[in-house]
Amino acid sequence: MNQNHIKSALAEMPTGDLLEETINFLSILGYRSEKRLKLSGDIDEFFEQFPAPNPNTKTEQDFHQNAKSAHIIFQFTEDEIVDDQQLQLLESPSFDDSNNLCFLFCAVELKDEDYSRTKYSEFTREINKRFFAPTVVFFRAGEHLTIAFADRRPSITDADRDVLGQVTLIKDIRLNHTEQDPHRAHLEILSELS
Repeated sequence: MNQNHIKSALAEMPTGDLLEETINFLSILGYRSEKRLKLSGDIDEFFEQFPAPNPNTKTEQDFHQNAKSAHIIFQFTEDEIVDDQQLQLLESPSFDDSNNLCFLFCAVELKDEDYSRTKYSEFTREINKRFFAPTVVFFRAGEHLTIAFADRRPSITDADRDVLGQVTLIKDIRLNHTEQDPHRAHLEILSELS
């Protein structure tokens, strides 16, 4: 993947419509899907549409106070996988796809410009606990983008539930090219994700 394309897409994200710019960014990385859910982005609507199993927790309240908007970008399933290597992975007997038939992409606009790894992890779990599928979250905070993903495993005591594990972050990717380009390591990681 050409890192200049990635840098150009990131440069559009600080001021553009978060949902549209994230769709464009994912497209550059090779992720496309028409499986979308049209929501206004209003945080109250998000909570209504996707209630938590345990509502009104401290983390939920904190997320509600810090989020300007939340969007479902799209659902990504095996229908969207067109790469032969990825198809071979799905067909491999060693690959356990029983709990991961799809995953979601979500975009969240945060009110402040700086959040700790702990806060991003809490917000990522708060979003993921509302969905049946693993959810990759794109957080825009000022002129930085953080991409987060929570590990999941089936619950030992309840087969219908997942247990959320460690959260992996690509934190504080610089979006504003006028001051400084995104860090080289961030560009390499994003290029590998394509």
